[in-house]
Amino acid sequence: MAGGKETPRQKMIGMMYLVLTALLALQVNSAILLKFKFIDDSLLGVNNKTSSAADGTVKGIQAAVVKNQNQARDLTVLKQSEEIHAKTKAMVAYLRDVRDKLVVATGNPQGATEYKDPSADNKVMPAMIGGKKNGLAYPLKNELNQYSDFIRQYVPAATPLALDGKDDPRIANSKETTTHDQRNKDFAELNFENTPLVAALAVLSQKETEVLKYEADALQKQAEKVGAKTIVFDKIGAFASAESNTVAAGTKYKAELFLTASASSISPRMTLNGSPLSVGSDGHGKVEFTARPGGFDASGNAKASWNGTIRFNQNGRDTTFQVKVA
Repeated sequence: MAGGKETPRQKMIGMMYLVLTALLALQVNSAILLKFKFIDDSLLGVNNKTSSAADGTVKGIQAAVVKNQNQARDLTVLKQSEEIHAKTKAMVAYLRDVRDKLVVATGNPQGATEYKDPSADNKVMPAMIGGKKNGLAYPLKNELNQYSDFIRQYVPAATPLALDGKDDPRIANSKETTTHDQRNKDFAELNFENTPLVAALAVLSQKETEVLKYEADALQKQAEKVGAKTIVFDKIGAFASAESNTVAAGTKYKAELFLTASASSISPRMTLNGSPLSVGSDGHGKVEFTARPGGFDASGNAKASWNGTIRFNQNGRDTTFQVKVA
């Protein structure tokens, strides 16, 4: 369709084709931007709910501590959990502040959720990267990694949240030639270079999601610790122990009457003189053996003794009690 031989109709069709192509390109671009906007909105909604759930987890830990009579070890767990929650809230607040600054830097009022220019990529880079690498993303990287360092004492598998291209296994280990240049980029360039506003905001929301996931993992481990060494005795009964079940007339019968308690969550193992002992559904060991003659005293009585052990495991810790009956 090039050249002076084109008829006016051909020129008109050619112009319409160019306009249509441009419109299609704009339409695709707008659709992609809209999808980033949807992703960002969805992540923010999920993050708000996750943060509220963490509030509930901390309250649950606090209630468990009170139920366990405020034991020192549980109070320590509660204090750690509250610190985790506080540092997470501070990290999320920092991310939200970066978000607000980016929104304002791209020509929108603070707190805006609809943007004048959803792309604004020519304004995102100066704000997040800066001309001398002094943009918002550089202190953000430090804050994110300091948070992951803190969480690592509770979740050893926690990895840094802000990685440069050469340190990100998804990029460093990739065999795709298109990712080669990405390996030489730092965290700021990797996430905010030539990036539309709505995509940059989605990156910030995604980092917030990772922060909240780390918090959830840490609080879950903390919740498992509360009362981990506390045995709840939920079966209580009466028991009598006599010095002798047979007494002669005119002599005193002596016995002790007391309460016994057992825990239905524990399955004890018992032995009699080193041999396994049958344990009933009530948690009582059935001691039974035939008395052997020998060692008689002046009264014609033979004395003997036996040894018993009761062993149980709670939360991976073995506890053994020993008793000797003479």
